[in-house]
Amino acid sequence: MIEVDVAFSGSSTKAPGHAGFAEALNSLKPVRVSGSSGGAIVAAAWSLRGSEFVKEMVVNTNFKKYLKVNWWSLAKFAFYGYVSNGDALYKDLQRAFRRHTFSSPKLSSDLYITASNMTDGELEIYSRETTPTMPLALAVYRSVTLPGVFKPKDRGRKKIFMS
Repeated sequence: MIEVDVAFSGSSTKAPGHAGFAEALNSLKPVRVSGSSGGAIVAAAWSLRGSEFVKEMVVNTNFKKYLKVNWWSLAKFAFYGYVSNGDALYKDLQRAFRRHTFSSPKLSSDLYITASNMTDGELEIYSRETTPTMPLALAVYRSVTLPGVFKPKDRGRKKIFMS
């Protein structure tokens, strides 16, 4: 039997296209699935609950609700360095992924999510091996975060992450 590994590239605009490919994964049964940015949403959603969950996460979601640009958001950018605090997006990711971590037995494949640690200038790879107790929602949020757009969720760490 051939082992299949799948990597979903970044960009929220590619995520709906990835959703179509995710349906084909149901028959391929990949051993490892990885993603960055919009691809992190797809990879985590597929690994946890399959292609229907991917569609729910990326095709049926109005992403505009997470980024409302108005005078107040521009003022926040000027004073705080971000347009949106990201709370709505993070809460939706927490609701979707519940309390699942990288060591969750519900994951159908080994999952790898990447995020750039801009403070240290390093790529961080979240997985069962490196971060078994990290919530999937936090890893995905770090991967989709763009500096200046969403406020980092650093859990007390003074580091900035981006996709």
